[in-house]
Amino acid sequence: MQDEHDVCGDQHRFQLEHQLRRLHLGEEVQGTVDVRGCLGVDPHAQVGFTGFWSTVRLQPAADTPPRLIDKLIETTQRVCVNLDTLQRPNTIELVVDSASAG
Repeated sequence: MQDEHDVCGDQHRFQLEHQLRRLHLGEEVQGTVDVRGCLGVDPHAQVGFTGFWSTVRLQPAADTPPRLIDKLIETTQRVCVNLDTLQRPNTIELVVDSASAG
């Protein structure tokens, strides 16, 4: 026998899954870079990107309750791979293979 909390949770999950099946989602990540740095034209210009922004486009079904849209936005901020990658420093190893091909 389920308690009231479990029944509510199941109902919420069902409602969310139903709404998500009718959701259109897209993401675009853009960045700012001064190409003078990577081209070696200006020794004072940064070589890499100086900033990023991520645009997530949600097109939920018209009858989606606002609280579910808010929950989806909250979840997107928490589990978006691109956003997480850009917000956290990453360890990068440079491997140089100088052996000649052939």
